[in-house]
Amino acid sequence: MKFYGKKQEEMLCYCMEVATDTVIDAIRAGHSSLEAIKVETAACTGDECATKNPSGKCCTKEIKALIALHSGVS
Repeated sequence: MKFYGKKQEEMLCYCMEVATDTVIDAIRAGHSSLEAIKVETAACTGDECATKNPSGKCCTKEIKALIALHSGVS
């Protein structure tokens, strides 16, 4: 099952338009690594971070923090 789409206003991956809740749902469904999140949500797979993300950075750090928070895996 894929977890695409925006579920709340807060965007996590601006390149691929993936919301924070979408990533959290994937983590709670057992996808507890960055690679698994990439496959299941497409988050962190774009290459326009510098122009699309207001922070100008990739979302990798935020995804890893969510994995640690919601799965106990760091």
